[in-house]
Amino acid sequence: MILKLAVPVVFGMLSQTVVWVTDTMMVGRLGKHSIASIGIGGIAHFTVLAFLMGFSMGIQVIVARRFGEKNDSEIGKIGVTALYLVIVFGSILSIGGATISEWLMNLLNKDEIVRRLSSEYLYFRFLGTIFFFLLFTTRAFTDGLGITTAGLASMIITCFTNIFLNWMLIYGNLGFEPMGVKGAAIASSLAGGAGLFAFPFYFYSKDLGKYFSHISWVFSWDHFREILKASTAPALAELLNNISFMIFTEFATIVGTTALAVTNMLFSTLSLSFLPGYAFGIAATTILGQALGAGKPKLAYHGAFRSAFLPLV
Repeated sequence: MILKLAVPVVFGMLSQTVVWVTDTMMVGRLGKHSIASIGIGGIAHFTVLAFLMGFSMGIQVIVARRFGEKNDSEIGKIGVTALYLVIVFGSILSIGGATISEWLMNLLNKDEIVRRLSSEYLYFRFLGTIFFFLLFTTRAFTDGLGITTAGLASMIITCFTNIFLNWMLIYGNLGFEPMGVKGAAIASSLAGGAGLFAFPFYFYSKDLGKYFSHISWVFSWDHFREILKASTAPALAELLNNISFMIFTEFATIVGTTALAVTNMLFSTLSLSFLPGYAFGIAATTILGQALGAGKPKLAYHGAFRSAFLPLV
C-alpha cells in the first residue's frame, strides 16, 4: 500500500524539480548572468512554493482523516473552503509578490545585470503563483483520498508544457520573439496552469463529485480554522528550511556571478535527491490520516514507521 501511494508521488515530485532544472539547462545557453538570475530568482520563488506545499499538507491530513471516517460531506466542505482560501490568498501572493519582486532582487543582488534579469524572472514567476497554489491544494486533496496518480499526471503535464513553452519563448520559435529569462518565467507560470487540466479527468472518473453534491458552497470559518491549525506548522517548517537555502545563495552572490550560477546548478540538481523522501512522507500522511479516521491506530503506527523505513532502503 505504501509503495502504491508513494511511487506516483516520487515521479510527480521529480517532475516538479524538472521544471526548475529545465529552466536552468535551457537558459544556460544564454550565459552565466542568465543562469545566476534564475538561481537567485528561482530560489526566492521556490521558498514561497515550499511554504504553499507545506500548507497543502494540512489539507491532505484533514481529507485523509475524513475519508477514513467515511464522512463524505466533511470532505467536500474542506475542499470548498480550501478553494476559497486558494483564490483569495493565492491572488494576494501573486499580485503582492510581483509588486515587490524588483525591490527584493535589488536587496539580494549586487550585479546590475543579474538584478535586472532576476527581477524580471521573479515578477513573472510570482504572477503564476496562484496556479501552483491551486495545483498543490488540489493534489493534496486527491492525495488525501489515496488517488496519488492524479498529482503525477498533473506534474507530467506541467513538466512537458514547461519544456515546450521554454523552447518556444526562450529561443523565439513558432513566430515568437526570443525572450530569454523572461520567457522561462512565463513558461513556468503557464505550465502550472496547464497542470490543473489533469484533475477534471480524475474528478469524473473517480466520481469525486459525490463529495460536493449535497453540501453548501458557502465559506466555512470553522473549516478555515481547522485548515489553519493543521497547515501552519508544516508550512512554516518548509519556509524556514528554504530560507536557509536563500541565505546560502546570498553568500554565493557575494563571491560573484559565476559562483551564483554554479550554486543554482547544484541546488537544482541536489533537489532530485531528497524529493523521493518527501514523497514517502506524503504516503505516510495519507495512511496515518485514513487509519486514524477509521479508528485503526495500529495501522497508523505501522504505516508511518514503514514509510519512514522504506526510503532508507
